[in-house]
Amino acid sequence: MAKVGYWWSEKKTQRFNQSELELKLSAIGFNLVRLDLDTDIAKQGPFVAIIHKLSDILIKADSGDEKASGIINAFQNYVNTNPEVVIIDPLPNLRILLSRYEQYKIIKDCPLAFKEGFSTPTFVELTSKDCEINRQKLIANDVKFPFVCKPLEAHGGSFAHQMSIIFNEKGLKDINPPCVAQTFINHNAKLFKIFVIHEKYFVVDRPSLKNFKAGG
Repeated sequence: MAKVGYWWSEKKTQRFNQSELELKLSAIGFNLVRLDLDTDIAKQGPFVAIIHKLSDILIKADSGDEKASGIINAFQNYVNTNPEVVIIDPLPNLRILLSRYEQYKIIKDCPLAFKEGFSTPTFVELTSKDCEINRQKLIANDVKFPFVCKPLEAHGGSFAHQMSIIFNEKGLKDINPPCVAQTFINHNAKLFKIFVIHEKYFVVDRPSLKNFKAGG
């Protein structure tokens, strides 16, 4: 039975039905195998594909963590020497998504964003605690109240997912840089996440923030 390697944290395992994934893969002739990142990946294979969630380790590596750097380097070396193995997702692609600002820039500049009927919320990167500097940046980039402040890092622990809503200029003092300020668009407490694999896509709806108005 061909092997599909995987790695994600135990916390991630608890958040979705991994046993169902194992059954679905087994039904079509694949065995799901958890990678041991502390040993040679090649000796654990051969693999036809590897699915991973290495974003947190990648952030630690970029921050100078030697153990994390070793894991990332070993993984990339394996990928380089085994180009026939399908990787979901390649590390260079994942690295782009580590910064929310870079994410939003990609969406803003993609061809679809210029088609009629599509729009993206205005946004700006804030790196200062100075309220006046931030106010001017918000104006220059047409970011309106209320806006949502999100940490610049999109992964790397619970802090990366903490955000705040700023309703008026008095709230500018609560900004915690580096962060991205994004105009809040009312969306009836529901958001949609789209997952794309090659030419297939999957849409999942999730609960979100209620509608707000400026000056709240």
